[in-house]
Amino acid sequence: MTAPIPKRALCQGDNLPFLRALPDASIHLIATDPPFNKNRDFYSADRRAGFRDKWSWEADVEPDWIEFLRAEAAALWAVIETARLAHSQSMSAYLCWLGIRLLELRRVLRADGSLYLHIDGAAQAYVKLLLDALFGAENCRNEIVWLYKTGGVSKRWFSRKHDTIFFYSKSQAYTFRINTVSPISRSSRMRRAIFAVWRCAMSGTFRRCAATRQKPQATPRRSRWRFTSASLAHPAIRAIWCWIPSAAAARLRSRPSGWDGVG
Repeated sequence: MTAPIPKRALCQGDNLPFLRALPDASIHLIATDPPFNKNRDFYSADRRAGFRDKWSWEADVEPDWIEFLRAEAAALWAVIETARLAHSQSMSAYLCWLGIRLLELRRVLRADGSLYLHIDGAAQAYVKLLLDALFGAENCRNEIVWLYKTGGVSKRWFSRKHDTIFFYSKSQAYTFRINTVSPISRSSRMRRAIFAVWRCAMSGTFRRCAATRQKPQATPRRSRWRFTSASLAHPAIRAIWCWIPSAAAARLRSRPSGWDGVG
């Protein structure tokens, strides 16, 4: 049996024995980044270190895991069997390896705790089903899209340039402080611009279709917005003029107060 883990400890190695050493309902927040099942071998630049992201029932799954999942976690086992039939033996073995660890993660998570799991498109759909089976679909709070710009561009499909972070809670009583969360963006200028528009919208300085708060009257290429001189002079709106062509920005400044613009 693994000895109790002290607070503020950094543990290296397979997380399963460390998780089993933790008491029930003892963790407030879990952020996990498991392997993606890419069916590839990964190496460092000097090839001195590597990682095998290939999965099989013979090499990666313990027989007692199978017995436990079948007896104690029927919903998880159903997802694993579905992956075996719909995808491959490799995918089902990977989900079995991951599922036994997700069970431990849920056990150590407090009732007011949250889990964030990072995954990419290789196994995203099946991992989502595992999480639904374990935490309940009603406790899926968000699918956070992590967009990046690295990698190549294909001529046969759209670029595969995003990962997903699943945000699940253990119950309805989870902790979430929106005021401490900033949007994730590669551009701090774009982040500030988005927040500027949001602040103006919430304060009533920058409103859709005047006071009626109706959706913009869409045309094939444009949407109608209502601006006032006060809103255009607002510092937050000036902050996003850098994203508007200079000629268009000049036209916005020259309009009379209370006009229905097209933007």
